[in-house]
Amino acid sequence: MAESKISFFTKEEIRCPVCAEQFKKEEILTGRGRLNAKELSPELRRIYEPTAKFGAVYPLVYTMNVCPNCWFSALANDFGRLAPEKAHLLADLTDYRKELIKQIFRPLVVDFYEPRDLISGAASYILALSTYSFYPDSFAPTFQRAIFSLRAAWIFGDLASEHNKYQGRFYKIQEVFYMKAKHYYNKSYEVMSKNKERFESVYLGPDTDKNYGYDGFIYLINYLNFKTAYLEEDIMKKADIYQEIKRNIGRIFGIGKASKEKPGPLLQIVRELYEDVAMYLQEIEESTDMHFEDTEEEE
Repeated sequence: MAESKISFFTKEEIRCPVCAEQFKKEEILTGRGRLNAKELSPELRRIYEPTAKFGAVYPLVYTMNVCPNCWFSALANDFGRLAPEKAHLLADLTDYRKELIKQIFRPLVVDFYEPRDLISGAASYILALSTYSFYPDSFAPTFQRAIFSLRAAWIFGDLASEHNKYQGRFYKIQEVFYMKAKHYYNKSYEVMSKNKERFESVYLGPDTDKNYGYDGFIYLINYLNFKTAYLEEDIMKKADIYQEIKRNIGRIFGIGKASKEKPGPLLQIVRELYEDVAMYLQEIEESTDMHFEDTEEEE
């Protein structure tokens, strides 16, 4: 059985800054074929194929440090850096955050004393979403909530696939977190542009396998705006969304221009988004008998 382990608990204990609980962090094991990495999704998520020996492995569920007693959740580098006055406030909210999580997952049980699974993994990101409102701007809390929302959406999709009984509920929750991700990604760009939060030392991810940096950050803003555009009922406003995405992609990544394209691993995924947006704009043109000017300048 030991050979089939996918995680282990560290020898060193971590002290929770909120309730002083001492606990050991669970870490994922990655060797001996545990992670069978496959393609990259349009959301820059690495897909891992289950193996006969280890089954399905989800690296994302191990990322957050979560106190098993009070359910305070934060990234490993940030966990012990919470200001004491904020720790007192979070201690007062312990019962509230526990009940919130229980309501989301009931009758499924969330237990952070047990090895991580998709349920506790999803819960860890939801808990962190509220936690980072207590961190100062130097921790880039807006962006952290963006990436937590996106990862929560991913894991709820995994939960929907694994729990047929609750599939409808989990897909609805996934949609909520995609909307949150869209909100926080756009808000992150705003606060970064105004120099309210600095991103130089922040891991932009969005997954754990590779940091796609600023290019990935900009791409995901546009991708999430595209993904959620179906909620806009006004067809002309929807066309405006698509046109802005097309402009942004063309300007930043050089797609659609005759000049030299910006190189990098994102290029093919960005090109596919550009083509999808162009197709939707064409459909709107055909259905409205209108023509939208091509904003890309050929060189």
